[in-house]
Amino acid sequence: MTTVTSGVPYSYNRGTKDDSLIATPVAPEIVPQHCPKVYIYAQKGPLGPQLVGGGSREAIYGDLSFDERSVFATHQTVLSNVLMEEGNMHMIERVIAKPEDGLGPRSNLALFLDVLETDLPVYQRNSNGEILKDLMNQPLLVTPAQSVRGYKVKWVIDHVTSYGNESRFASLVETAGDQVDAVSGTQSRRYPILQLWASSYGSYFNDVGIRLFAPTSSGTMPINSKMMSAVRAYPFRIAVIKRPNSKTTGTILSTRTGAPYVEFTLREGVVNPLTNMNSSMSDIFLDSYQKLYDDNNPPQFGDFGGLKVYSENIEHLTDLFYAAESAASMNAVGSDFIGDSDEKWFFNFVSGVSSHGAEYRTFVLNSGDLNSVSLTDQSVHYASGGADGKMDLDLFAALVSERVREYGNIDSPLMQDAVHVESHFYDTGFPLRTKKDLALPLAIRKDTVVVLSTYVAGGSKMSAAEESAMGVSLRNRLRNFPESEFYGTGTCRGVVLMRYGKKRNSDYRLKLPTTIQLAKFSARMMGSADGIWKEGAVFDRTPNNIVSMFDDLNEVFVPASARIADWDAGLNWVEAYSRKANYLPAIRTVYDHDSSVLNNYFTACLCASLEKIGLRIHRMFSGSIRYTERQLETAITTEAKKMVNGRFAGLYRVTPQCVVTEFDHQLGYAWTLTMNFQGNVAKTVQTLQLRAGRL
Repeated sequence: MTTVTSGVPYSYNRGTKDDSLIATPVAPEIVPQHCPKVYIYAQKGPLGPQLVGGGSREAIYGDLSFDERSVFATHQTVLSNVLMEEGNMHMIERVIAKPEDGLGPRSNLALFLDVLETDLPVYQRNSNGEILKDLMNQPLLVTPAQSVRGYKVKWVIDHVTSYGNESRFASLVETAGDQVDAVSGTQSRRYPILQLWASSYGSYFNDVGIRLFAPTSSGTMPINSKMMSAVRAYPFRIAVIKRPNSKTTGTILSTRTGAPYVEFTLREGVVNPLTNMNSSMSDIFLDSYQKLYDDNNPPQFGDFGGLKVYSENIEHLTDLFYAAESAASMNAVGSDFIGDSDEKWFFNFVSGVSSHGAEYRTFVLNSGDLNSVSLTDQSVHYASGGADGKMDLDLFAALVSERVREYGNIDSPLMQDAVHVESHFYDTGFPLRTKKDLALPLAIRKDTVVVLSTYVAGGSKMSAAEESAMGVSLRNRLRNFPESEFYGTGTCRGVVLMRYGKKRNSDYRLKLPTTIQLAKFSARMMGSADGIWKEGAVFDRTPNNIVSMFDDLNEVFVPASARIADWDAGLNWVEAYSRKANYLPAIRTVYDHDSSVLNNYFTACLCASLEKIGLRIHRMFSGSIRYTERQLETAITTEAKKMVNGRFAGLYRVTPQCVVTEFDHQLGYAWTLTMNFQGNVAKTVQTLQLRAGRL
């Protein structure tokens, strides 16, 4: 009772009210300001974009995916490796071949139980209920010979091997088997029991398999009898095995908790009361090896990403097998059956023995059949069917074009900037069609920068004049996406960079464009996860702008006439700094006006960063009803100042200001945030003069 109802002497104790509670702040995701989007071929991994860094890149996509000599290597692979060398987290999106180009289904395997109802011989048994055998290891029949009605079964494995048949995943049905009763001519029935398929596409998963077995009390890894008693079901075990290739043996992959196998039941909806943990295979197997959603860590993908337990078939067969076996062995030595109402799930049709190791009387595994497989703690069964398909640069370019064209669709999920946090797109040697498609993010995603190269990886040698012509074409493409139609501001977040050569200390066989050098500079300066530009890494002068990654650049001399034409066309180049070194003399955008701060690359990066900050501010305050208009102006301005303070290496003065304009006031639900910034115009021209005087 907590309400006073009379004057009777009494203390009404209401407990403690907590006035100390505050809303738990949402920790911002750690994303660098320089966060390029990189497209790759890969051994494995999801098809959706992933933010990678540290060990997560190879864990998700496989270490061979970033070997510059592997079949998966492209010029974008080199870009990813360069970014990782600088500790720069970045977005990766895997592209895969089309089915018509040889892509296989996800590697898979399905376990079937082929069941024939028939008469089985009765054997002699010892005091433990085990079948007696002669000197030739053959079972001894009782005398005179007797038979019992039961089931002869065999385990069969099948695979989906055609991409078009992935619809068979989780949809297998009972079919006719291939066992026949010699007396009655009855044909067996084949039931799907379990189906697994890989978490992603690729031949990589053809070397991933399972070891599924039923432990007993007499085995080297004894059965968990406490669990069996608690959950009222046979506890089976399954381990995932990975081998380097088909000619080698595999090793056991540990679960996320470090266990060598998963212990489970085939009974649905089981919770182990001893541990309060789910124990049904369909509930626990996949999550034992994967964790796709974690606020603090990258997603962890298991090798198997799909599972179907055919529970109706399992229960139907368990009913049949239990009815026959319990009638023949109730209370017998070595039997698990004593007549309890829910003991049918003690039946072990994986290996056909009781938990004590005694063979069943009415259930026989036809392990001698050539089409059968054994399920033991020593047998491994590998997935199959996966194929990478064709992987060449032409197809790669077409696949990247297909993906990047999504940035031209305002309704695409790629417009969700809070999830798709990329900031830069680098052309690392794509053909012209893809180069032009790479400009599309500029149209809608105002928080991105696009850097295009005049070079095509694997293409013929280019003269300086040919590069200039290609550069003009790319400049014109970039200018199709102005910065602001509202303010009449032309494109300022697009860059065209010429020149290419052989990258030093690289296993990649083709020459590469100097856009990769710009990416390295940017990663070093703006790629830290704290989002702060490093003042000591600003590459606006030597030695930070020395191009050190390339040998044998195609051209480092630009004649005066070409220099003026290229600059007016919005192009950038590399030229000689000394006899042994080259440098980037400037990095301009395709913006026309030399006197504007929007004319240089650093400002383009600033604009993209401020856009992201502004979008984050909107997410923070959208839906708020607690502020007056003046309070809202103050709160947003204060928050924005926190986000920009000390981030830009002292190169720019940024002063955010939130104002509820008269128009906003009339609407009642709007505000205007202006990110004012000032910076210096890039210094590129020197007037050199000598003056003579007498001593």
